[in-house]
Amino acid sequence: MHRSGGAPAGRSRRRIGGAAARGVLSVLLLSGAVASPAPPARAQAAGSEPLEPAAVLRALTFDESGRLAGPAARDFWERVFRNDRVPENPERELGRIDPTPLVDAAFVLAATCTGPPEIGRARLRALAFVQRVFREPRVADLPAVLAAARGVVRYPMLMLSTERMGIGDPRVYMSLARAARRFDEITQPLRLRDALSQFQGAVALVERARLAGTLTPDTAGAALLALAAMPMTREGSFDGAVAGWLADQLLPRLGVPRAFSFESNVTDQRLLAALAGASAGESPVVDWEGLRYRFDPRLAQFERFLLVRGRLGGNHLDAVLALWALTADLTTGVRAAGDLPPLVERLEASVGGIREPNVGLYVPGMRNVPYAELVRPLVEEMREMAGRGRLRGLPRVVERLRYVVDVLVADLLRTLPYVVHLANAYGAAALGNDIAARHEFGVRIANREDRMRAPWTMPRGRPAPPPPFHVLGEFWIAPDEDPYTLAWHVYGGLMSLDLALAPLYLSRLSGVIPPAEPAFTVPEEEHFARGVALFNPAAATPEQVATIAEAVRRGRARVRGLAGDTAAVADVAREIRLSAERRNDFAWVLRNRPHAVDRFFSRSEMFWLGLRGGRPPAGWGAPAVWLEECLCMRIPAPDAWDLSTSPAGLLASRFAELQLALAEAVDDLALPAPIVADLLPIATRELLDGVRATYAGDVTDAGGTYPGAGEALDLRSRRGRFAALVRYVHGLPRSRIEDYVATLVGPGRPLRPVE
Repeated sequence: MHRSGGAPAGRSRRRIGGAAARGVLSVLLLSGAVASPAPPARAQAAGSEPLEPAAVLRALTFDESGRLAGPAARDFWERVFRNDRVPENPERELGRIDPTPLVDAAFVLAATCTGPPEIGRARLRALAFVQRVFREPRVADLPAVLAAARGVVRYPMLMLSTERMGIGDPRVYMSLARAARRFDEITQPLRLRDALSQFQGAVALVERARLAGTLTPDTAGAALLALAAMPMTREGSFDGAVAGWLADQLLPRLGVPRAFSFESNVTDQRLLAALAGASAGESPVVDWEGLRYRFDPRLAQFERFLLVRGRLGGNHLDAVLALWALTADLTTGVRAAGDLPPLVERLEASVGGIREPNVGLYVPGMRNVPYAELVRPLVEEMREMAGRGRLRGLPRVVERLRYVVDVLVADLLRTLPYVVHLANAYGAAALGNDIAARHEFGVRIANREDRMRAPWTMPRGRPAPPPPFHVLGEFWIAPDEDPYTLAWHVYGGLMSLDLALAPLYLSRLSGVIPPAEPAFTVPEEEHFARGVALFNPAAATPEQVATIAEAVRRGRARVRGLAGDTAAVADVAREIRLSAERRNDFAWVLRNRPHAVDRFFSRSEMFWLGLRGGRPPAGWGAPAVWLEECLCMRIPAPDAWDLSTSPAGLLASRFAELQLALAEAVDDLALPAPIVADLLPIATRELLDGVRATYAGDVTDAGGTYPGAGEALDLRSRRGRFAALVRYVHGLPRSRIEDYVATLVGPGRPLRPVE
């Protein structure tokens, strides 16, 4: 049985793991820092369960003296934990802090494990976030770091998605967190929905452009600073400011020229091309099975974008920005009534260019009206003003048009994140063309505190009764006896929307039949699907693939050469922190099955044995979402933790085998490094289908009944699932990976015949 966990060894700064963590924990329990032992690890899957103290220590990094790495003044963290309100003036809130005493493990456990679980988890999120993003902040940056730490508690997906972009400037986090505060004051649900759609949709576009490599961290940070600085009224109106940000801030940074028109969609397509990825010059040529292919993932992504864009519909960016430009001209370019006629003609022409938004234009009384019905009275009013030579009513016309621009931009920026993320999904057409309109921020939640937090939580896809988007302002509740009226929604934020859609990325090859008794439930599979969503092909390099492949090969060679070398066995056991039980198992394997000794270790363990003190490539491995809530990937270092009964979320956060196996195969087959992103969804789906349920946590045999017998149908009580995953990857034949490559040929796929 395989057991493993995660913490790098032999470094000045390290995670406390294995025996070290248990030793620290024992001292803390005896000293009274922690009131009572934590429940078993599988309780971590539920957000309402208390945190396990040992898991908390594993999630953070401490130096050799036991001090928390990063900002470690206890006074600083006590001020962070005082409340979750993002201060308008962080300098005043922070004041003068006492640099001593420092935060140690006892303080961390007392802050995270002794109170309500939801508070403990939020504090752990803040501690881990600040450690990752602001490892060595300047004293002058501490007020901004405090605002960011409060922000990741209050508005988690806003801060975590910004971290995902690789932005390290504390000012960006502080500005975004303070901007998010303004949404707490909006009371009208539809106004709040439109405001959130504009702001979060804009952040989502920057996030996608950054991950695609089109924006650098600096340019993405500058765009976000400009977004956070936009004015917004207390009622939630941007008065066209977000459209102006798109035209003046985002598009120029993406290299998209200004060419707005009611009759064109060129700007819309250029934006999608920029979001598909940065141009990398000549695409590499791949020789495969006697034929030559050009590997062009950017073109394939763009083709899929266009397909989904056409299906979801809505207004093109060109038309929306043309209306915004017209509104701006009415505001600043009209000095006399004689200036109105050409602008009246442009507004009248917009009736033929503006499509009805998926969520309509509403007027007081919550009645939807067509765009033409709303605009034509404004056209007549402007003509009357031109005829009379008086502009007294023009501000009212401009105000009404700004409202229309806000609604159209909200609809557009709610749709575009779905376009770029549904493009990689399989079977997405079954979700309906109004999937973006069904996005649920939670703006009608009765409890005010929950209503303020809901839009900033991690997006999750769930079935629920569809709201009546044709009659805004009311909810239609499906009758309990009719299960077919449920519609699939995404709940939470628009940022990092791929996390909610990740299960749709896992595609099956034809002829593959799922097992009758799977090892993981459908909700549990979502943890593994996140690893597919978080892997960024734009950041994958040939050097990374070569590093991984060579480390695994060296580690495998070391393991195979262990027979008869007692000193080498001891070195290996120490390096990968084998538990006493696994040392005994390893000794038995060496004596009785020396030919299969490399199958005893996971690929992650062989990777670390072969890396020999080097740095693992960034962006590869397992998703670190489970406890630390980091939207990142890492190759977990081995330790002595027992994973045999762990929950699926923890297993997924420790399981890097499949990515390492694909990297090794790609290196062997001389394929481009980013192709791993195209192989990973298929391989992950077959992994989850190929690992069958092992055995229940408690069994009945001839020797008697063990506690919990009869729970065999509850997959959460299954044991040995991590070992089964490792065995599956060890047995994955190279020919099957070659089959995966063969599926990547064709339209919307990255391999194109050179002819």
